[in-house]
Amino acid sequence: MPVESIIKTLSSPRLSTYKKPNLCDASDEQSLGLYAWNKQLSGLFYPVLQVLEVSLRNAINNAYIEYHEQLVETNFPQQDWTKEKASIDRFWFCNSYTNQNNRPALQQINKAKGDLAREGKAITPDNLIAKLTFGFWVHLTDKNHRSSQPPANPPIIELWPSLNSLVFPYAKDLNGTPLSINHVSSNIFEINKLRNRIAHHEPIWKATDLFDSDDSINTVVAHYEQCLKVIRWINPNNLKLLSVIDNDKLMGIACSQHTLWRSKMLASGLPSVPDITEWKERHEINTRRQGEVVSVTANYAIIRCKKSHQVFYTNKPMQKRRKAWPLSVGIDVTFIPKPAPVQGNHPNATQVKQ
Repeated sequence: MPVESIIKTLSSPRLSTYKKPNLCDASDEQSLGLYAWNKQLSGLFYPVLQVLEVSLRNAINNAYIEYHEQLVETNFPQQDWTKEKASIDRFWFCNSYTNQNNRPALQQINKAKGDLAREGKAITPDNLIAKLTFGFWVHLTDKNHRSSQPPANPPIIELWPSLNSLVFPYAKDLNGTPLSINHVSSNIFEINKLRNRIAHHEPIWKATDLFDSDDSINTVVAHYEQCLKVIRWINPNNLKLLSVIDNDKLMGIACSQHTLWRSKMLASGLPSVPDITEWKERHEINTRRQGEVVSVTANYAIIRCKKSHQVFYTNKPMQKRRKAWPLSVGIDVTFIPKPAPVQGNHPNATQVKQ
């Protein structure tokens, strides 16, 4: 039976975390349904978490540079601004950590540098910013980066509250009073815990005080709203990225009693669900182009695409079939287009068929 086979693959201990009396009975079937519901919810959380992560790291870095450029304009004559601004440390987020003051942060930085080196990418500020984890940027909001630290334990990098209004310009209460970095940071740390829970396939609605399924759904709703709220604090316009892909609408559908009920009933309908076969064949786009050979030399040929009239370059090493070469002027061929390895050259025609 499909249900027993799936449960065996996923393991009963994994499904046991979904056997909550406030959500379902003790059956493996309903637990499997809740597991599927959690997968659906997790998939809808990834876009909002990704928007939040990119928004946060870029906002912090941009604010640091902007703040120090403002200091230059305040403390130096205008003729020195260009020179002084150029001296601002663009690697500020990784040059202050040591094994003594923050070993975990230093380890993350070294890992990011190692990953870039293995990928053959330059260790630039932009590449490092993108490679460092969400947790790294979350911890930049903690007390170790605030001016309120006692003299005996000064901040590793002093960011707050100087950067508050630059990183979180829309973080205000109902009266328009800016929220404290402590309040903002606590929300971001909670979101980081949620992100880790999703990454480890744990129930998103996990809590100790849930009375019934309404509470479970509301817990998910609260998590999602918290993510939206922090993005809004940084830049409300970034939320539009979620709207254009209907993520908020789809999350609303997923956070309903009807969707939860359907998920719990999932197991009973599994035997009638068709297997996924030939998925690639149904969805892969045929990228072959039709063309005409317009020029041939001993080493290469030029093909003009019949639809776009774009010119493509090809040679013998680009072909997989021996019969594809040599080519003759005027014959019709099909080919797979690929970008030119050198900018400015003709794109390539690979896997030519006569």
